Amino acid sequence: MSQTPSDLKYTREHEWIRLDGNQAEIGITFHAQKSLGDIVYVELPSVGDELEAGEEFGTIESVKITACDGSVEHLPNGDAITHKLSTKLLDGLLGGKLEESQISTAINRMGGMLISKDEENVTLAMPRWRFDILHQVDLLEDIAIGHGYENLGTDVAKSPMTAIPRSDNHVLRRIRNSMQGLGMMQIQSLTLSNDHDQFTLMRWDNVGEVTRITNPITIDHTLLRQYLTPGLLRLLSSNRHHDLPQSVYELGTVVRDHHNSTRLAFLVAQRSGGFAAIRGKIQAFLRDLGAKNHEISPLPDNDGPWLAGRAAKVCVNGIHIGCFGEIDPNVAEQFELKVPLNGAEFSVDQILLAIPDPV
Repeated sequence: MSQTPSDLKYTREHEWIRLDGNQAEIGITFHAQKSLGDIVYVELPSVGDELEAGEEFGTIESVKITACDGSVEHLPNGDAITHKLSTKLLDGLLGGKLEESQISTAINRMGGMLISKDEENVTLAMPRWRFDILHQVDLLEDIAIGHGYENLGTDVAKSPMTAIPRSDNHVLRRIRNSMQGLGMMQIQSLTLSNDHDQFTLMRWDNVGEVTRITNPITIDHTLLRQYLTPGLLRLLSSNRHHDLPQSVYELGTVVRDHHNSTRLAFLVAQRSGGFAAIRGKIQAFLRDLGAKNHEISPLPDNDGPWLAGRAAKVCVNGIHIGCFGEIDPNVAEQFELKVPLNGAEFSVDQILLAIPDPV
């Protein structure tokens, strides 16, 4: 027995019409629907338009892609995407096992569907528009959110979690305490710099190989810094319109010969004070660190950004740990600074060698 409705009239283009008095209902056949796939656009005539027999009066569009191998794909494809989640990963990160019904309920709340679950994998179907799902942990996060973090319970770590303190932890703390006691404000500048600031203006030589940026975005950031003082000068330059005095320090990382090391630098901008003032700060700093056997000796001219005859190096137990002095006005002018500056730069690695940790 034919399943074709008797009240429909068809065209050769797989369209049909059903008449009911003066009204007509139109459509396309199942074959046409299957051939078109997902409909993305439909255009129909407006109410009151007059049509003639055989005249086109509407448009139905779909996106259909035919590959070179003859396969046909209709876009947009709204079918869900199937993902697999390791059962071991799911149980391990959540800290316990969830029943299949719990996983199904949780993923349904996030717009997905549980297909199957076995000892190896959990198979899930997620909406195609969920482009944020890139890894298994993204699926796991959806399950955790849908289930509720507050319902996961608590657990105690199965392995020892003892932390090992850094060898320089006590010295770094004492350095910060000393700087704060001297009225310094800690800052943190960019680790990226350039040859002009680091070496040309500072009159310092590079130590070992310089770690350079392969594709720098700007000419101001072409390498990883070897000194901290240029960054402090840039900071004071940006704040040159603020009230004086300004006292800042940085305890940060530099890269020398492709290896990280820690350095300390500070600068003081004030209208009074000179070499005697900065020498007093250095002596107080060394006292705070517990340096009992130290020596302060003059630096050669043009050895760094210091004013000739107004700079010195510091040695503790015969180890050179840093230098200090007044900043040469010619150097300061390159940073648009017109106030007297004095400062210092130390190697924390050398301080650790020269001064034993009392703790």
